[in-house]
Amino acid sequence: MEIHMPAQVREIIKRLQQNGYQAYAVGGCIRDSLRGKTPQDWDIATNALPAQVVRCFSAYRLVQNGIAHGTIGVVLGRAVYEITTYRVDGAYSDNRHPDKVAYTGALEKDLARRDFTINAMAYGEKEGIIDCFGGRADLEKRRIRCVGDAQKRFEEDALRMLRALRFASVLSFSIEAKTAQAIHLKKALLTRVSAQRCAKEIRMLLLGENAGAVLRQFGDVLAVCIPELTPMFHFDQNTPYHNRSLWEHTAAAVQAVAAQEDLRLAMLFHDIGKPAVQTTDAQGVSHYHGHPAVSAKMAREILTRMHFSKKCIERVAILILYHDYRCAPAQRAVRRLLQKTGADVARRLIQVRRADAAAQSDFRRTEKIRLIDAYEATLQTVLENGDCFSLQDLAVCGDDLLALGIPQGKQVGLLLNQLLNGVIEGSLPNQKDILLQKAKQLFYKE
Repeated sequence: MEIHMPAQVREIIKRLQQNGYQAYAVGGCIRDSLRGKTPQDWDIATNALPAQVVRCFSAYRLVQNGIAHGTIGVVLGRAVYEITTYRVDGAYSDNRHPDKVAYTGALEKDLARRDFTINAMAYGEKEGIIDCFGGRADLEKRRIRCVGDAQKRFEEDALRMLRALRFASVLSFSIEAKTAQAIHLKKALLTRVSAQRCAKEIRMLLLGENAGAVLRQFGDVLAVCIPELTPMFHFDQNTPYHNRSLWEHTAAAVQAVAAQEDLRLAMLFHDIGKPAVQTTDAQGVSHYHGHPAVSAKMAREILTRMHFSKKCIERVAILILYHDYRCAPAQRAVRRLLQKTGADVARRLIQVRRADAAAQSDFRRTEKIRLIDAYEATLQTVLENGDCFSLQDLAVCGDDLLALGIPQGKQVGLLLNQLLNGVIEGSLPNQKDILLQKAKQLFYKE
């Protein structure tokens, strides 16, 4: 099979070959090409030593910060193409990076050090696909399998376990039995991986099209990075609204929502506070009063620890806080919610509530969907009508109240909020003259 390589990659390979060296495109670019996808990056492997690569490309702009591990970057246009000398890795005392690398003249030895068979293929225009470990067959079978001994691969680099889960989610592949077993056995090594590295892989996993299945099968692995997940496993919710464990419900809810960062993170953590607030009534049915607030607080703590952006954290937290909010489909109730959340979050809550309902039992499902539909219709009407639900929309501002002779200070803010509440409740129209008259009445009454 012929793989179409960009002109820049062909130029690099040709230059190395003209200088007497081997050179091949390797790794993920071959995997993606065989899947009919356009690779984001092209990596080249060669038997040329780093110093020899530098001489071959002396006329080019080079990036040499990876030279200690045998990698030289060649800048062509706006892209950097990495050229790495064939190597075999030494011991991994930190379960993340090799203590030292040794160069080798054999491509097969270089491919043997890679993580998964689907990433251990090379391509040359004369040789075609070079597949020493069955990567092409695993691609066809949609399977993630380690190169060689899976436990050894994960002992070398613990992050490979999360990479396996990420590939399984994003590509909708299964994980081969021995590889899966090794992940469960070696999961504790993830404690040696930085929170940022774990967060990056977990984020990509959650955005995958097969995220729900991966969460169900490997929740214990994620719990090494996020210990707060552990109480959710095998947790019987003990309510007619749920016919699955808390973790199974969570995995199904993640799968049911659109693959966007804030939505998937919100569904992952939306019920994480339930075990902490569970009570049981006289009929033996469990209740979880206050769990949205507890879950939102826990999500903030977890995402902060994992170095997610402040914007993402606040977005996820507010979605969780209001995910179970019973908003009546009356326009004033929707305006009150909009006052609390803003329009964008209010819209996204529709997706959150639909995903939550989809992951629950059939008990009162029709009623739940009807209420969500009614809320969505009312929200659309309120937004299309341009209803006022924030101080920015109010027909008067602080300067208008100062012009009435109301002294500057806290009283101005209090009056504006009183006026806004009246508009939201429908007892006041959002008209400047009427609002100013009401402001005078309120101020001088006090």
